[in-house]
Amino acid sequence: MMAMTKLDPPLFLRPANKGDDAAIKALIYRILREYGLEPDPEGTDQGLENRAEFFTLFDVVEDRDRDGAIIATVGLVRKSQKVCELVKMFADRSYRGRGLGRFLLDHAMDRARALGFSRMELETASQLVEAIGLYRQAGFEELPARPEAARCDKVMAKTL
Repeated sequence: MMAMTKLDPPLFLRPANKGDDAAIKALIYRILREYGLEPDPEGTDQGLENRAEFFTLFDVVEDRDRDGAIIATVGLVRKSQKVCELVKMFADRSYRGRGLGRFLLDHAMDRARALGFSRMELETASQLVEAIGLYRQAGFEELPARPEAARCDKVMAKTL
């Protein structure tokens, strides 16, 4: 399948806003549970409570045919002047397998470069097989590092 280079209507990428908080958490927590992973609002997921202060970038994809329902998310967190972390990249099950994940990853890498980052890191869990395949396909390599997030068991990185 060819990667999406843009979203076609009714899908629309936009920065998250305060009114999206409940929908973002519901989507992310539901997807984590689909894969047998537990949400961690006191730890790994605490940034969802105050996105503006925690994330350098946090975008959502909404489906305007579903009354603007948020169907995907992607975020970046600054780790240092040149290194960012890809976080909270999730897509609703019914939208997977259509290139949306690759679109979000490409979008995040493009934005990271525009923000001056030269390296992107991420933490993930072995259960997220599709995501790990996507990261490898995009050139991410697994590092022999220990993840900070309790639910994760892999650290990957890519020079941008």
